[in-house]
Amino acid sequence: MKKQIKIVYDGNMEYSNPRKCTNLGTMICKHYKYSLGDVDGDEPVPDRDFEILQLYLYDHSGLRISSEPFTCPWDSGVVGYIYVYHDTIREWYGDVNEDTIQKARYQMLAEVRTYDLFLSGNVFTVLIRRGEEEECVNGFIITYGDKTLGGMLDYIPEDMHEAAREAFNNIGEWVDVKGEVG
Repeated sequence: MKKQIKIVYDGNMEYSNPRKCTNLGTMICKHYKYSLGDVDGDEPVPDRDFEILQLYLYDHSGLRISSEPFTCPWDSGVVGYIYVYHDTIREWYGDVNEDTIQKARYQMLAEVRTYDLFLSGNVFTVLIRRGEEEECVNGFIITYGDKTLGGMLDYIPEDMHEAAREAFNNIGEWVDVKGEVG
């Protein structure tokens, strides 16, 4: 039985939205044109102990989000913030101290980076064909250079890893799986 693999851009972006998963931080965003983050920007700033990062949006031929300002003043600006309560830091890390606050800030930065990858379209679906049967799984957020292909290699059989890497370099094309077929 012939086995093939293909990687395509994910057409079901809302299903793959990383803000629908469990996250440490809460993103509050306000934009006249887009619904972004977790909560509409009219929510007030938290009123108890918390850590916060400002969020910036770049809107030009696509969307990008960052915790650092973009260099273009015409197409970018503050869009909101991401925050975490100290109570949540304690739940996740067992305590609130300088070390766990730093871990929480790094986690929020990672969440912003993942959301940026999502907004910029770096979300993929893998299709596996075994003879006449096909299966697919979507929602892999992949950065170029990511050796695990956004966790995709954890999902697919090991004998398909080489073909998956080749398929990622040839988006939208079926790649034959070499080796023993079964």
